[in-house]
Amino acid sequence: MHAACAAALSVILLHANAAQADDFLIPLDAVWSYQTGNNDIPRDWRKRDFDDSGWETGQAGFGYGDSDDVTVLRDMRGNYREVYIRREFELSEIPENLFLYIDFDDAFIAYLNGREITRSNVDIRRNVSSREAGKTNIYRLRTRHALPGRNVLAIVGLNSSLDSSDFSLRPALADSGILLNVLSRERAQRDIATLIDRIKMQSSYWRVRSDRNPVAFLEQLSAQMPERVGRKTLYRFLARAIGSINDSHAAIDADDLFGDEKHYMPFSLAESREGIVAVNASKKEFVDKDFPFVVAIDGIEIETWIAAASVYTGNGSPQIVRRRALRQIRDLGFLRADLKRPASETFEVTFSNINDAQQTKQFSLEDRRPRTAEVVLGKSRILDGSIGYLHIPEMDNDLIPGIHEEMDAFRATDGLIIDVRNNGGGRLGITQALAPYFYPPDHSPLVVNIAAYRLAPIFDEDHLFNRPTLPLSHEDWTAEERSVIEQAMTTFEPEWQFPEEEFSAWHYMLINRDSDRVDTHYHYDRPVVVLSNARSFSATDGFLNAAHLFPNTIVMGQPSGGGSGRRRSFDLFESNIEISLSSMASFRPNGKLFDGNGIEVDVEVEPAAEDFVGKGDRALAAALEYLNASADRQ
Repeated sequence: MHAACAAALSVILLHANAAQADDFLIPLDAVWSYQTGNNDIPRDWRKRDFDDSGWETGQAGFGYGDSDDVTVLRDMRGNYREVYIRREFELSEIPENLFLYIDFDDAFIAYLNGREITRSNVDIRRNVSSREAGKTNIYRLRTRHALPGRNVLAIVGLNSSLDSSDFSLRPALADSGILLNVLSRERAQRDIATLIDRIKMQSSYWRVRSDRNPVAFLEQLSAQMPERVGRKTLYRFLARAIGSINDSHAAIDADDLFGDEKHYMPFSLAESREGIVAVNASKKEFVDKDFPFVVAIDGIEIETWIAAASVYTGNGSPQIVRRRALRQIRDLGFLRADLKRPASETFEVTFSNINDAQQTKQFSLEDRRPRTAEVVLGKSRILDGSIGYLHIPEMDNDLIPGIHEEMDAFRATDGLIIDVRNNGGGRLGITQALAPYFYPPDHSPLVVNIAAYRLAPIFDEDHLFNRPTLPLSHEDWTAEERSVIEQAMTTFEPEWQFPEEEFSAWHYMLINRDSDRVDTHYHYDRPVVVLSNARSFSATDGFLNAAHLFPNTIVMGQPSGGGSGRRRSFDLFESNIEISLSSMASFRPNGKLFDGNGIEVDVEVEPAAEDFVGKGDRALAAALEYLNASADRQ
């Protein structure tokens, strides 16, 4: 791990931003004096000479509801809308401008030495508009109210309503507008230390792979950090660390990092049975219909690009890593640095055709990410041969009434195809809603998921409260369901043993419970094919796992992506980079983790190149052939 870390540094530091920047006048993690709206606030609270010695003190950010606040205002919801903060800072001389860096939800008013200098999302009558936190804004401030020596920045943060689900206020002050893009060694190390702490505290999967240690990676990166580091460089460091975790929901995001730079290819790549295809997904057409396959980019073989992209895509199942790597290659400007390619707004692609003839074309990079290339799917309908086709594009509980209507229309069909390809997940309600159709009314319940969540002190609720996944002690289980769970645990052997003291008790998800049987259900006893691919992910993995237990059902296509983790997100103060980590360890009843494996298929069918432009569908054709043959045998 340490050798890999050093190799990463040797490449990345060549591209570090060497620009200089002064430190913050008030850091992002500064301690402020604060008072809440529950108390009478004197009219002169914002002035320079106001005595705030009786106020409480707390470190930014202030808030509740997002699990990303340092000073948590647990009593704010339902009691008060406003939070008042003050902080002193020194100026040896008056700069030309000051810059307020601030992330907030929902509004704020800022004062310098008692005079208002800027506000956002609030009018003169204190009417507040809604805003979600997650991105730091920078406001250029006039300095006519600044003084040599001691100054005071005072800010009131405002929520949109008393019952708002969250609030955030995280300000900082500087005399430079580039401090988010160039960090001192100390600031970068603070963010790395924060990430290490959060990985140890909340990540459920960081120790699954003994050969991948993100903490060791980050510790060595921190030790070798240069005096100044560009934010893009730090992003690369952290992306590599996050990518080493066996967590398909883990992610890193900084939407504002590249601005309007042109670094995206104008098309996407996808893997077909014949090779890697280049597709303009918006137009459903090949980039070159006569030479659809990509052999190389900038003279470098496509497999080398896939390997370079894989270090940023998360250490999940082989199929999801490869799919995400192909998607990552769209960000060609980002990956070029890792392959020691010079920056340029143009690039070359070597294409081939089915006969291995080749040609090379030049393209320009663009400032917008192209749409992802996917197999083109149709709408739910009855196909030739009296075969029902139910397309579920996402695991959205709002789709359940429509699914019941479709299932009613399919009542007399001779077979059924349920297509969850390209379905990136959502919630588990559709699994609960569909399962009863495929079992006789007297069938016993089945355990389909066994999970536990991290007992992190920053989390003050059961992580699985929004899932139909409950501990054995829950009062809603019937005697029969408890018996089924206890029996399942006699054979359950998880492939990974986590530290029990860091996790909750086991939680269980069942299907085919009597409480889930509604009047719309009937028993569909004809053959069923479920279609899957690597884009089938998260809650869709859960559905496919359950589908393997449905009677008269087979799964076709490609193994699913593999992900079940209850993602929780937080911001790193200094770099304003958002990190997401799973806080749940989730297993199938056979002991296999969803993450790193995915759900297998009974019959593998790879897509053809033409499937990505809507001119065919090999998996659907195979499903129809199977079901029509089954109907002939009956």
